[in-house]
Amino acid sequence: TNVPLCTWCSENKIEVLLLPCAHAVCCNSCKQKYIDIEQNKNTLLSSKRNVVCPICRKKVIEFAFIWFFSNSCSLCGCNTLNAVAGGPNGCGCVIGCYEKAIEWRKERKSCPICNHPLDEIIKIFIQADIS
Repeated sequence: TNVPLCTWCSENKIEVLLLPCAHAVCCNSCKQKYIDIEQNKNTLLSSKRNVVCPICRKKVIEFAFIWFFSNSCSLCGCNTLNAVAGGPNGCGCVIGCYEKAIEWRKERKSCPICNHPLDEIIKIFIQADIS
């Protein structure tokens, strides 16, 4: 299955979502390296230890794990992957297209992939090499 790969190492699947901006750019290993680099930069500049998104430069408040199970939408089969099962207790499954995921959420209260209770649907923005 072809799923988005980390934009930094191009080896591992993307598995980290930056919040609140909802950019998905990297694997967990590269996330930690990026945090270390950002915090080191901030220390050198004698500023707060803020980590910012490499895409939009907004402050990252938290990181969430996401899981790609397919290279197509689990609800309609299209190739759009921009909806994740999120929220405080979200499972992190990338469901597929946001439009169909919102429709699913209105009618059902569980993730279509893992059947975990579905708190909310988050629209994500993937920055990746699809290979």
